[in-house]
Amino acid sequence: MQLQSEHEFYYSINIIILLIVVLLMLIQRQKRITAQKKNLELEKQIHEMKSEQELLQKEIELKNKKLSARALYHSGRNQLINNLLLTIENIPELSKVPALNTQIKHLKNYLRSDNEWETFVFHFEEINPGFLGRLRKLHPELTSNDMRYIAYIYMNLTTKEISNLLNITIYASKKRKERIISKIKLPNDITLYSYLSNI
Repeated sequence: MQLQSEHEFYYSINIIILLIVVLLMLIQRQKRITAQKKNLELEKQIHEMKSEQELLQKEIELKNKKLSARALYHSGRNQLINNLLLTIENIPELSKVPALNTQIKHLKNYLRSDNEWETFVFHFEEINPGFLGRLRKLHPELTSNDMRYIAYIYMNLTTKEISNLLNITIYASKKRKERIISKIKLPNDITLYSYLSNI
C-alpha cells in the first residue's frame, strides 16, 4: 500500500515536472515568435525608412536639378544680353542715340546686381536646409565666391556649367576648384562632390 502511494507520488511529481517543462517550452516558443514578429516589424520599419530616405534624396536631387536649370537659364540670358550690349556699343550710329544709351546703362546695372545670387541662395537653402551654414562652420576660411562655387558643385553641375554660371573660363573654373580643395585640405582619395554630399 505504501509502495503504491509512493509510486503515485513519483508519478504525480513526474507529471508535474513534465507539465512544467512543456509549459516552459511553450513560453520559450511564444517568446521566440514574439521576438521574430518584433524583428520583422523592425526590418519593415527600417525598409520603409530607407525607402522614404531614398525618395527624399531623389526629391532633393530633382529640386536641385530644377534650381540649376533655372540658374543656367538666367546665366545664358545674361550672357545673351551682355553680347547684345557689346554689339550695340560697337555700332557707332546706335551709340549716339541718348535713349538707347540710357537703356544700355540700365541693362548693365541689372547685369551687375547680385540679386540673382541672393535669390539662388534663398531657393538653395529651401531645398538643402542648413548646408551652407554647416559648410561655413566647418570651413570659415571659405570666401563668398568659394561658397557660390561649392553650391554649384553640391548640385552636381559640370565644370563647364559652373564656368557658364560664373562667367569664367573652364580653366579658371578648374583652378578655383583646385584652390577650394586645397583650402579645405581634402584628401586625394575623396572627390569634392562626395565630401560635400556628406556634410
